Amino acid sequence: SIDTFYISNPILGEYVALPKPKIEKQVFAVAYGFGFSLATGQYKVLRIVQKRVRGRPTPPLAHFIQNRRVRFVLLEVGSGTWRNVGDAPYSLCGRFCDITLNGALHWTDDDHTNFEFLYSFDIGEEKVRPIPLPPEFDIRNFWFWVRLGVLGNCLCIFDNFWFPHLDIWSMKEYGVTESWTKVRILKT
Repeated sequence: SIDTFYISNPILGEYVALPKPKIEKQVFAVAYGFGFSLATGQYKVLRIVQKRVRGRPTPPLAHFIQNRRVRFVLLEVGSGTWRNVGDAPYSLCGRFCDITLNGALHWTDDDHTNFEFLYSFDIGEEKVRPIPLPPEFDIRNFWFWVRLGVLGNCLCIFDNFWFPHLDIWSMKEYGVTESWTKVRILKT
């Protein structure tokens, strides 16, 4: 079992142990993210806890995803205390990849019945938000092949479904649906 988590700065050779969060029951998955609040200048650790809803049988996967509750717990580095910052207004079942851009953590939602698909957690405001997909992007067929990243300080979707091509969708103006631009790269 893992008893202690650390934040490390390998360049300086420094590290700090994080206080242990409250251990909850009926947990399906836990993910962590690390970010910086542009508003307060504070580093924060986000803990995303996906919990099973008690008292319900385990149905097929699509229904199982909907029978989860997602809680956000936050630690301001140096405070020594984890605090609950709320539940997600929708079920999130994602590949949390800790992409940080514009003071927010970003991830994709593996529940491909939910067509929002991209989410961000603003470290300063401590709120989760869906991010609009490109209007022409149909996630229902491609969710497994999609990865999220940052390229040229723009949020990007990397779509490798159409092998040997790599489609890159780049959000040129953060948060603006109409700013998504598609680039296709032919692999060699």
